[in-house]
Amino acid sequence: PPDAVRTYFRTLAQAVAALPEDSPRRGCLLLTCTTTAAHDPVLAEVVEDYRAELTGSFARALSARYPAASLARLARRARQLTSLTVAGLVLAKVNRDEAVATLRAGLEQVNEWDQDG
Repeated sequence: PPDAVRTYFRTLAQAVAALPEDSPRRGCLLLTCTTTAAHDPVLAEVVEDYRAELTGSFARALSARYPAASLARLARRARQLTSLTVAGLVLAKVNRDEAVATLRAGLEQVNEWDQDG
């Protein structure tokens, strides 16, 4: 659906904001494992598959929202949103407020793209 990206970032930011500071569920277990992924090819593949799936999902959702956009523009925007998601989930482990702000930046970015056309 055309509004999928906005819904995703809004919902994820709300979920991170709602978790207590001492919750063991803050962050993303898969992304936490990335520090050892360089030494574990199986784990590295799992992390890369997650990144590719997330980026692909963003690209498809953005294509629905911006049907006239070029493939290069959609790919660049999908990569930006993936980066904001990963950063937000990593930050959730150590700084919930900054994690929420980073995830809300994804929503704000889509709003800016809407204005730019």
